Amino acid sequence: MQISKDFLKNGEMNEVDLNGKSVLVANVDGKYYAVGNVCHHMRCKLHRGTLAGNIVECPCHGSRFDVTDGKLIGWLKSTSNDLLRALRFFGWAKDLQVFECLLEGDKVNIE
Repeated sequence: MQISKDFLKNGEMNEVDLNGKSVLVANVDGKYYAVGNVCHHMRCKLHRGTLAGNIVECPCHGSRFDVTDGKLIGWLKSTSNDLLRALRFFGWAKDLQVFECLLEGDKVNIE
């Protein structure tokens, strides 16, 4: 999939469809990142949440992910680090799928 570099201003994010998969695309300091757009907790669309720097917060329950590498930063607002480790162990708390963004002139290719 290809989008224009002008698709998003710095600090913005939006949803794109990549072969039937919902993908969140974010512009962080002029660099584009693409990750899965669905939070694993309740299947909420992350692009409807907030982006602060490189961290997207789920609009439903506050799970936080790093858009630069898809890593789960926090599972629900009230979850302790110990519980987060247990959730990861059992496979419930997962990182987001990451898609490569390649800059070609004034276009961004998402693969």
